[in-house]
Amino acid sequence: MNERGGLRQAALALAVVSVLTTLGAGITAGVAAGQGDDPDGSGTLVRGKGDPTESGTGPSETSTTEDPGFDYTGWKVVNGMPGDSGEVASYRLPPTSWKPFASDYAVSFTDKSGKAYVSGHALANYYGNRCKDGGERVPGGWTVLADTVPSGDLKTIAEDAARGWARGYGTNANGTTGTMTRPVAKEVTLDDGTTAARASIDIDMSIFSGVCLPTKAQVSVTTIDTSEGAKTLVQARYVSAVGITDTQWRAIGQSLED
Repeated sequence: MNERGGLRQAALALAVVSVLTTLGAGITAGVAAGQGDDPDGSGTLVRGKGDPTESGTGPSETSTTEDPGFDYTGWKVVNGMPGDSGEVASYRLPPTSWKPFASDYAVSFTDKSGKAYVSGHALANYYGNRCKDGGERVPGGWTVLADTVPSGDLKTIAEDAARGWARGYGTNANGTTGTMTRPVAKEVTLDDGTTAARASIDIDMSIFSGVCLPTKAQVSVTTIDTSEGAKTLVQARYVSAVGITDTQWRAIGQSLED
């Protein structure tokens, strides 16, 4: 692979699910997992199960928040897939710069053996960074609802989820992984009063080259307990001047509901 092609592949791989708009259903894109339980550092992002079309979800109603200075008016509601009890997790996104996909559009990171170590659905990509590489849009962030896992200690579940998704997000197609901070979960109260756990990881992106890449990226997860198990909202972003603002970043995490 020549240098230009390699850098372009790295940029798209680092964007994780970000190239969904250019890949059809059933397509897989190779990314490497350089951390965790796979010492060989080989992994694959698998996507394409479900409907890849854009979600038809419209603007939301006004929501009461802990911060009286923030208002969710006009934000989009992204719904997950209903569980056995019919309950549906959801989260909210700003009305512009985001593209939600259908709730059943599934994504996962798999290790060298093909086993998924993280998986989710209800994806949305952030295109407010307005960056293209090789004519293809490269999002500056994304959100996804991780698939439900058995209930347990929320902080532990959140930390595990943060490590897993950051593992995929912070590794390029050649198996190189950026240095990551250690996630330390804390208890938080969401805007609807639900107790949750939140954990974040910062990723050093300075070792990578690409027209769309900043020097730092971030993964944050918010986990709640439900009658069906623990449900987690995963957020990922490039930390840059044209990226998702800190205020919107926090508001998205606070909007998780079930």
